[in-house]
Amino acid sequence: MKKLLLLVPSLLLAVSMNAQFYVGGTISFKSVDVPTGSVIPLSDKTSTTSFTIEPEIGYAFNEKWAAGITFTYSSSDLYQKTNGNVGGFLDDTSSAKLDKSFSVLGVSPYARFTCLRTKMVDLFLDGGLAYMKADNGSYVVDAFAIGIQPGVSLNFNEHFSFVAKLGSVGYTVAKSNIKDTKALHEFTFDISSFKNIQFGMYYHF
Repeated sequence: MKKLLLLVPSLLLAVSMNAQFYVGGTISFKSVDVPTGSVIPLSDKTSTTSFTIEPEIGYAFNEKWAAGITFTYSSSDLYQKTNGNVGGFLDDTSSAKLDKSFSVLGVSPYARFTCLRTKMVDLFLDGGLAYMKADNGSYVVDAFAIGIQPGVSLNFNEHFSFVAKLGSVGYTVAKSNIKDTKALHEFTFDISSFKNIQFGMYYHF
């Protein structure tokens, strides 16, 4: 028993010596079409343009595993495609901003597994949960998600690194407070599109 009590602090010390806190975050700007069957009553010719900032804090246990939490703030505008007449031809490339802009707040705890580590570049997978709440003053949408997101880290030195996260694979459930609307259940597989890429920086202590 005495040996066990002496072993536990030694193990904790060994883990802490290889562990490291990091802080940082990512930003992204994207414009995508709103899918038919959305939880809010919109036309099938509606798109959303959003700016997102995600501060992040994490703890690396060793060279392979880390855990962290991301906080999300996003501001989005909705646009309705309009049909016009240009030179006698029908043009649906123009759009008008709708009075339904909304803000999104969210939190996403995750576990990170580094698949490949070199002196300059790390490839990793983030697996975790997410809760998002969108509000525009007229209605509220609550969303829960689980998924995996691939990423790459470019390490400038022992303290600073540049991070890019691309797409995701997961499952989302969303429900609005609008009467007679059904919950949206959606599987996503988007790891090859540059429409959902995030860039950011980390500082490692």
